[in-house]
Amino acid sequence: MIEINFFEKKKKNLIPYLLIGLFLVGLMITSGYLTLASIQLNKQYEITHNLIQEQSIIINDLQHVNLLANQVDQLASDLDNLVDNKHPTVFLNDDILQQLPDNPATVIIDFRYTIQGDLLLELQLTDANAVSTLTRDLQALAYITAVELEAMELVNEIEANYQVNLTISIDHVKLSEVAMDDH
Repeated sequence: MIEINFFEKKKKNLIPYLLIGLFLVGLMITSGYLTLASIQLNKQYEITHNLIQEQSIIINDLQHVNLLANQVDQLASDLDNLVDNKHPTVFLNDDILQQLPDNPATVIIDFRYTIQGDLLLELQLTDANAVSTLTRDLQALAYITAVELEAMELVNEIEANYQVNLTISIDHVKLSEVAMDDH
């Protein structure tokens, strides 16, 4: 038996299948590329993040070192300032005490230095003339620039004792020179 087919065989169009295949291959290549790029960027992010953390530790250490260096510089400056401003206090104390009257009624109540370098002297003297004599004798010293009588109060009328507050301004450069010459 012979079969005759009067229907014409159609050729299948392969172009849509080929386009779908190319699309799928392109999609796979693109997704592979994006996946690899994402993995690479994540690695780079981790490396950069670790580097930032290491550098922040180094920066903190450097800031701490800089702070310590600034403090050392400040302390060195303060020490130099103290050395420049020091004066021979033992010499000064002895010299001031030698200027006081030789009266047993003379009593030193307070003898202290101010931050500005002045000397505050509070004492009890026997009469008003002793106050003026002491002031004159102190001003005669080469390193004393001024003697100010801050207060004078009669403490004992019978013995004529006066409590006197003096502020003595000192030229520290001259004081150092005088002290060096004496020694």
